[in-house]
Amino acid sequence: LEFCSTRYEKLSLQIDQAFDASIAVSRLSSAQLSGVSDAYLQLAQHEHQVYSQIACSQSDSVNAAKTLLQMAKIIPPRVLIIAGSDSGGGAGLQADLKSCTVQGAFATTAVTAVTAQNTHGVQGIFPIPIDFLKKQVDSVLSDIGTDVVKTGML
Repeated sequence: LEFCSTRYEKLSLQIDQAFDASIAVSRLSSAQLSGVSDAYLQLAQHEHQVYSQIACSQSDSVNAAKTLLQMAKIIPPRVLIIAGSDSGGGAGLQADLKSCTVQGAFATTAVTAVTAQNTHGVQGIFPIPIDFLKKQVDSVLSDIGTDVVKTGML
C-alpha cells in the first residue's frame, strides 16, 4: 500500500505541475484544465482503492505484491538469455545481463559455455554438456517462465 500512496502522491504532483504549465501555454481556461486535473486525480484515487482491496484480500503477501504489480502493469519483462559466459565481463551473459538491467527487464540465464577471456582474446572455452543446458532451460521455464529468449554463443 505504501507503493500506491507514493505513486498517488507523485501523480498528484505531476498533474499539478502539468496544470500550471498548461495554463501558461493553452487556450483552455483554468476551470477547464481544473476539470481534467480532477478527473486524473479521481482515477488515481480509484486505482489506489482497488490496489488496497486486493492487497487486503490476499493472505499471502508475495501473491498480493505480484497481483499489485501485474495490475499496475509494472512487472518487468522476463528474458531468458542462452549464451556463453565471458570472464572478462564485456560480452556474453555478463553483457546481456547488464543490458537487461538497464532496460528494466528481469533476466534469467542458461549457460552454454564458460570462457577464459579478457581484452586480449579468448584463452579457453569449456562447453556445457547439452543435457545440463536443457536442465537449465527447463528449470527456468517450468518456474519463472519467459517473455522472450535472447541467444548468444550456441
